[in-house]
Amino acid sequence: MFLGILPLDFVMIRAGMPTNVRSTTIARFNDRGSSTQALVTTYNCDATGLNMHSQCSRITLIESALNHNSLFQTIERIHSLCQREEQCA
Repeated sequence: MFLGILPLDFVMIRAGMPTNVRSTTIARFNDRGSSTQALVTTYNCDATGLNMHSQCSRITLIESALNHNSLFQTIERIHSLCQREEQCA
């Protein structure tokens, strides 16, 4: 994977990942004390309940959304009036 050659600590949510492993991965990403800098996932991983309002202020979309609603929902996962940092998409 391309990210593997970068000096970037990241976690990944994959399709078929057990719920407990997925929860641990999300907790690691959301932990302010963690060195994790990025969360990699796809639209197909059903991350509909994923809330990144307090820990994430940047999003990079590499694949196209299936529809506009999916795109807007993804962007709204980081957008919040309570966000500590300026958001960028």
